[in-house]
Amino acid sequence: TNLLHTLFAQACPDTSGGCAVDWFGINRNFAGSCFSSQTSVAECYHARSSLRPVLDRTNKMSTDNVLLPFVGRFKLDHGQSQSLDAVLQLLGVPWPVRKVIDKSSPTHEYSASGARLTIVVRPPVGGEQRSELELGVPTETKISQFGGEVDATVTLAFDSVSGILRQQVQYLNKEGKSVETTYDRSMEAGAAGNDKMWMQMTVSVGGQSASARRCLVRQSP
Repeated sequence: TNLLHTLFAQACPDTSGGCAVDWFGINRNFAGSCFSSQTSVAECYHARSSLRPVLDRTNKMSTDNVLLPFVGRFKLDHGQSQSLDAVLQLLGVPWPVRKVIDKSSPTHEYSASGARLTIVVRPPVGGEQRSELELGVPTETKISQFGGEVDATVTLAFDSVSGILRQQVQYLNKEGKSVETTYDRSMEAGAAGNDKMWMQMTVSVGGQSASARRCLVRQSP
């Protein structure tokens, strides 16, 4: 609810009214927005031009709206991101490759349909990486790791209290060690639609762990 309050407050600075909506089944009155209590969620969000393309495809509260704030195209902001070196080292990535990955600025694209989320990561050089996920449904897939492909189980869950979208990837590496990678994503509203997606990446391998916080900035449609 803190994220939604921020979104609504920045959407319209007029504090003459409130916007009462039922978000994830919880009624809240968002003082600081300029909407009446009868205004729909879709109409409230239409004040944010960066979200209009998404709203054109949905007009009611559903699973789509759980994923709605994450939909869009984002680019990594190195100035606000932590280095991935420790994470990549734990995954067994050689030093020269780690440096190339750490300095790259990939584009991340998120699209949603119902409970399904598609994530496409496009690095400046090389092919794209695509993930097809569904909320609450474990997905068996193959993922590319340094040294080849491995079979992995991927889960996706959303916490309506914290506003965190969690993606977990579990597999056995080539040495037979259990690897778990967690991506915790949360949104922060920004001026002129330049919202930020904060992604906390945590890797655990054989009892050791490393993490890094990355900042992705929403790009214009």
